[in-house]
Amino acid sequence: MGLWLKLKSSYGLEPNLLVLAGTIFVLVTSYYSWSLLLPLYLRQLGASDFWVGISYTLIILAYTLGQVFGGLLSDKLGRKPLIAFPTFCFFPLYLLASLTRSWVLLLGCLLLADIASAFQDPSFTSIIAESVPKEKRGVAFGIWGSSFSLSLVIGPLLGSLLLKSVGIPKLILATGILSIPCGLARLKLLRETGVKSKGKTWNWFNLGLNADLRWFLGASVALMTVFSLTIWGPFIALYAKDVIKLTGEKINLLFTFGGISAVVFSILGGKVVEKFKGKKVFLLGVLLHPLFFLPWLYTRGFLAGVPFFLLTYLFSQGSFVAYRTILSNLTTETNRSSVVGLFGTVTGVISASAPWWGMAMRLKWSGQAPFWAAAILGLLALILTLPVAKE
Repeated sequence: MGLWLKLKSSYGLEPNLLVLAGTIFVLVTSYYSWSLLLPLYLRQLGASDFWVGISYTLIILAYTLGQVFGGLLSDKLGRKPLIAFPTFCFFPLYLLASLTRSWVLLLGCLLLADIASAFQDPSFTSIIAESVPKEKRGVAFGIWGSSFSLSLVIGPLLGSLLLKSVGIPKLILATGILSIPCGLARLKLLRETGVKSKGKTWNWFNLGLNADLRWFLGASVALMTVFSLTIWGPFIALYAKDVIKLTGEKINLLFTFGGISAVVFSILGGKVVEKFKGKKVFLLGVLLHPLFFLPWLYTRGFLAGVPFFLLTYLFSQGSFVAYRTILSNLTTETNRSSVVGLFGTVTGVISASAPWWGMAMRLKWSGQAPFWAAAILGLLALILTLPVAKE
């Protein structure tokens, strides 16, 4: 009991945080066993590279459009229902996605699943921020981020081991099946933290976007566009397959190594954010994450790319943890989910075009073009973050 209290005090191990970290680990691990190979699977089902780019634009757009409504509903109805109930939507959608052999129908199922997930996202940030003291938020988001990062290690590794014997459709089905116990756990075990508003937050123009939030919104748009060109987009898998000539199993393993460094930062990064503050960690992350992809473009073979994936994922996770921490500290309990949702929607709507114009650059010039664009946008994100006051 004494050890538990010490760990709880030091790392903010609140029940809400443990429930979310555990269920996210299960769902995201299953999701990443197949989703990183989605560009290749869409090709296999008959989609051209042009439509692969359009598909990723739609996927990012679907995930972000629902966030502003999810945030408003979270501040109106509470955090718990916006987290628990959308989880039950995943089973029928992933079941249908696993059965279809039409890339159009597959895409439709994934878009609806992403909309359900988008409704959850603002409540994730809010319930974690409100479950721990302010000074422990960096640590809490680091622990939460570690569940994602560990999923990035184990998910692709499982996928590489099971891909030949099981195939992508059955891996998609497994994601749907696992969503059922995760939804039940969230419904039963999560504790509500939000103060239900009386309606003021429904006015998007009355959310208190001060100068710091406006500057940070610009930086966040640039960062999410970077992610849409790198770890969230189709270009890593396509470049690894077409230029470096890696198999699907090796591509998944490359993502696994990247996830390892993300896990390391998630475990230690909360303390790093707590000590050095989110802004400094964010500045390093947005600059160095896209930069370390550039030398990878000139490698050949699997092992030569591993060091660069370790580094780029380290800094992507740093920027992710710092982003959540900064945004939590710049908002209040009454408007937090609404502002987080607004940020998610604005950044998503703008960054969603990146896979489309990135694919156009790839087809016109070369497979390297999207990564160079990401590096330029990382520098822009750094410049826009400089005026933001320290938390």
